[in-house]
Amino acid sequence: MSRHLIAVHGFSPDGMPEARPSEKVWEDRANAAWERANSLIEDYGQEREDIILYISGGGDFDGYTEAEHVHRYLEQSGHPLAEEYDVNLTEESTDTETNVDEIYGIARQEGVDTIHPVSSKDHISRVHRDYLFHEESDGFSGYDVMPKGSDMTYVESGEPPFIGEKGEYGPILRQLDSTIWSVPLDSRPEAGEELGRLLRSFQD
Repeated sequence: MSRHLIAVHGFSPDGMPEARPSEKVWEDRANAAWERANSLIEDYGQEREDIILYISGGGDFDGYTEAEHVHRYLEQSGHPLAEEYDVNLTEESTDTETNVDEIYGIARQEGVDTIHPVSSKDHISRVHRDYLFHEESDGFSGYDVMPKGSDMTYVESGEPPFIGEKGEYGPILRQLDSTIWSVPLDSRPEAGEELGRLLRSFQD
């Protein structure tokens, strides 16, 4: 029987501009993990003891990590994921890329065959990218990666994420990749307006 690692990506209790309340995001991602676990058992005949559950996310938010905040919420709300599964926490990561690093390390330790990353449906494409381009995911790592997107976006608007390949948008995206993460949150609306004006100036 194969072994499965379900990895729920955490979400900051401080949220972020334009995001839904943290509790809604936590519950939405937990629901998706619950659905995946049940599907493995009911549809694919897996044993419960062969499903390992982790919540990932570090930082320090009022004395708790992202993962701890999610776990505390699930326990306090009586979510079935916390009631029926042993929930493990991994709490060193500070972004999606380091989350993936940690989960690959756990996969090695636990001897799993398949990793199931779980996150909001507007975040899961970036999660999957980081798994696919991770140094261990070279086609011979021994792990299948089967992402599970939740029902909701974490942004309140419900807008889909922008996805662009470097072959088509390379010169622009490389500049964004190298600068966008260092722009402070409170400056991003102004930076977005300025970027839009600049790009429109190049339109025919």
